[in-house]
Amino acid sequence: MSLVPPDAAPTPAPAPVATRDDLLVARYGVRRAGELLGRPARSSGGLVRRRRAVALVGATAAVAAAVTWVGWASRGHDPGAVGSQLIGLSAPGPHAISAVFRVVRPPGTPLRCVLTATDAAGNVVGRAVVPVPASTTTAAEVRARVAAVSTPVSVTVDGCQQPGGSGLH
Repeated sequence: MSLVPPDAAPTPAPAPVATRDDLLVARYGVRRAGELLGRPARSSGGLVRRRRAVALVGATAAVAAAVTWVGWASRGHDPGAVGSQLIGLSAPGPHAISAVFRVVRPPGTPLRCVLTATDAAGNVVGRAVVPVPASTTTAAEVRARVAAVSTPVSVTVDGCQQPGGSGLH
């Protein structure tokens, strides 16, 4: 038995709910690219965006780590590294120049440093080998005088090495 009276008008079917794709077709006249190729359309949000973001962050972190390591390694962070840096100079007379320089070396390591004096034309006019005694600290400030055959205007620390060592650092 039916509860609807026989003379009642038929009830219209509910209108279909428009999907996002239907709205795009109605507005632009085309479907999304995936559907044109016979594939179901993928959601443009959520998981795909998250995976791309994670991949981008991971790649950026890997590049930053590689650049940091290369920078650190190229600066010579060897615990036994020897280095020197000119701090200042003065010309006490026409045939000499004085220099103040800093050396860095492992504690207890004596060094020999080579200083070169040059004239205004860039010619070498003097050279000196300066001993740096061993100490308990890694850094030392050294004052030295370089005799010259003519008037020097500049001095450079060509490098330092351990006595009996090979090559300047």
